Formats: sequence, C-alpha cells, structure tokens
Amino acid sequence: MLENLNTFANLVQIASYQELLEQANNDDIMTELQHQNKAYLELILKNQTEILKRLERLEKCTND
Repeated sequence: MLENLNTFANLVQIASYQELLEQANNDDIMTELQHQNKAYLELILKNQTEILKRLERLEKCTND
C-alpha cells in the first residue's frame, strides 16, 4: 500500500513538473509576442508619421 502511494506521489510530481515546464514555455511565448507587438506598433506609428508628412507636402504643392 505504501509503495503504491509513493508511486502515485511520484507520478503526481512528474505531472506537476510537466505543467510547470509548459507554463514556463507559455510565459516565454507571451514575452516574445509582446516584444513583437511593440516592435510592430512602433513601425506602424513611424510609417503613419511618414505618410502624414508626405500628405502634408502634397497638400502644400497642390495649394501653390
């Protein structure tokens, strides 16, 4: 009986360890996704600023 409990406890520890590894992997993925999202947002904002500058120049040229 005690041997069965020890075996069960070991199996539960292994399952817990596997879940911990999966969670760590998920955290790594989320961190990388947040980094990529920030980079893409910065690029979008930079491009939007450039578009607005070009539109402003175009508008000045058409008004002259």
